[in-house]
Amino acid sequence: MSRRMELSIQSSCLLWGRRVIIPPPLRSQMLEQLHSGHCGIVRMKEIARSYFWWPGLDSAIEEKAKTCMSCQGVRNAHQWAPLHPQDWPENPWQSIHVDFAGPLDESMFLVVVDAHSKWPEVSIMQSTTAESAIQKLL
Repeated sequence: MSRRMELSIQSSCLLWGRRVIIPPPLRSQMLEQLHSGHCGIVRMKEIARSYFWWPGLDSAIEEKAKTCMSCQGVRNAHQWAPLHPQDWPENPWQSIHVDFAGPLDESMFLVVVDAHSKWPEVSIMQSTTAESAIQKLL
């Protein structure tokens, strides 16, 4: 099944799918707005593809970011380390996940989930201090 985007006009704006097609006189201004956060090539393309388009947009973004020292700094930034999945616990309650949830109806809840069975235990808490959480967990 082909996902062909349709051209349409809404409120005097030409749309390609859900994106506004930017006319040539406004492209440099849009590129400056997009670049104002100095977030790098990938993020600028991601933002642009969500809202607008013009022929050669990707090339314009690449050229703008390549000539910007701040964007080059983002490009060379260290990547976050990959997540390491936790080993599956052999027995119930050997490993737990604990967090507070709320407020809901002016109450906070201490949520404890067994990592083995995924069984939740929920307690209404009057206080969210470490001391009160430890008392409830004992």
